[in-house]
Amino acid sequence: MNDTEVQEFWIGSFRYRLLLRSPGAIALLLMGGYSRKVGDLRNAFEEYDPFQKWEDYDPDDFALTGDEDLGVDVFSLKRECVNRIAGWVNRARPGFFSISPSTERKEPLYDRISQEVASKIRGYTNQKINRSYQFYRQPL
Repeated sequence: MNDTEVQEFWIGSFRYRLLLRSPGAIALLLMGGYSRKVGDLRNAFEEYDPFQKWEDYDPDDFALTGDEDLGVDVFSLKRECVNRIAGWVNRARPGFFSISPSTERKEPLYDRISQEVASKIRGYTNQKINRSYQFYRQPL
C-alpha cells in the first residue's frame, strides 16, 4: 500500500507542504512566501532562472531554499513538523518511514527532530543510517 498524505501550512510568511508517504520518505517542501532578504520567493525563483516557470519549482534545485538564508522561524517550523509527523504516524501506522536532511548543515537539527518524533510515537524502533533516520513499526 503506497499512500501519500499532503498537509499544507504556514510558518510566518512561508508556505510549506509536508508529504507523508507510507511507506517511504517524508518530504518538506517550501512552496512560497516572502523573505526580507530576497523578497517574494516566486520573484526570487524567476530571477534565479528566468527560463523556468514557478510551476516547475523544485526545492532540491533551488539555491534560495536554504532556511538559513531566508530567515525562517526554525523553532516554529520544527515544532509544527514534529507534531504533524507524530500525529500522522499515530493515526496511519505506516510500516516504515524515513526522515532525511537535504543538506549536511541541517543534520544536527534532524537529530533533534527524529528524537522528538520518536518520543511522541509508540511501537516503532528507529536508527540512523548515513544521514537518514529510519523508523520501523515493531511487530505486535
